[in-house]
Order: sequence, then C-alpha cells, then structure tokens
Amino acid sequence: MTEYRDITLQIGGQDFILKLAPQDVTKYFNAVTPNNKVAPSNNLLTTTVKPDQIDTLRPLLRNPVLTSIACVVIIGLKPTDDEKNQGFEQYRHSLQGVHVVTFDELVERLQSLYNLLAGGAGSPVTTLQGDEAPF
Repeated sequence: MTEYRDITLQIGGQDFILKLAPQDVTKYFNAVTPNNKVAPSNNLLTTTVKPDQIDTLRPLLRNPVLTSIACVVIIGLKPTDDEKNQGFEQYRHSLQGVHVVTFDELVERLQSLYNLLAGGAGSPVTTLQGDEAPF
C-alpha cells in the first residue's frame, strides 16, 4: 500500500494541492542532473497536482517571474519570545523577492522530506537551541 502525503504549494498567489508518494520524490531526484533541473520539477508538479487544478497550474509554470524566488536567506534560529517572533514574522513577510528561512525551519523541512522518503512518521523533529546554529 502506497502512503501519500498532501502538500500545499503556493504559486502566483494560488494554492495547489500535490499528492506525493515516496516514489514520486525518488523519480524526481533521479531525473535531476546539473544540466536538467527544470523539466523534472515541472513533471513532478504536473503529475502530482490535483487533476482539477492542472489547467490553472500550467500557465503559471510558463512564467518564471511567478515561480522563482529572487533571493533566499538562511538565518539563525526563530525567536522563542512571542513579541520578538511576531516582529520577525511581520518583517519576513514584508520583504519582496526575499524568502527568509531559519535554521530550525530548515531542519524541520529536511526532517519532513526524510520522513516522506523513508515512508513513515520517523522520529520527532529536534529543535536547534542557542549555539547549535551552524553560523
């Protein structure tokens, strides 16, 4: 029995539901090469998106302005203090063309990807503390 995971992806301000199985991700990783990155990504999106959303997705995949991120910044840890976290989130979401990711969010995303590929829930994600950030 294949275990699927639904992932919501936002492109051009629209939400798309992808139904991913571990073999979909494996097929994607096997197809990506240094000279071939766009086609496997396009294939993954078009083969796993909900069938009723494919006609809305296709035009967006043709426009690189809507699907690219101008800049990714990986920074320290997400603030644990509620007031500081609220300020951080407001600042992060006010940036245009910059996607800010914290180290602990990156670890959480990588753990989620690992769990998907491993086919199970796996071990709980451990949060980075204080001086554990790599930079």
